[in-house]
Amino acid sequence: MQRMAEDMHRRCIQSRILPLFAFRIKGARGDSWRLFTMEMEGLEGKSRMIHRHIPKLEKSKGGNYIMRWENGMKLADFIAMLLK
Repeated sequence: MQRMAEDMHRRCIQSRILPLFAFRIKGARGDSWRLFTMEMEGLEGKSRMIHRHIPKLEKSKGGNYIMRWENGMKLADFIAMLLK
């Protein structure tokens, strides 16, 4: 999975596309989805604004990506941001 994430990151940088990750916890009250993105440069326009507001994936000491559900952006908040 880590190699897939690194490959996705590399491709997104090359094509200047915003990478998004969604993480769902079953049985969570309220909005059970959280969104994340990765650190990257070269985005323009609305993608750049969205990138600034979405929490970034963390990296462990070993360099592996970590999604902490409690740190992610709620899906409802993401949709509200897109509608602004």
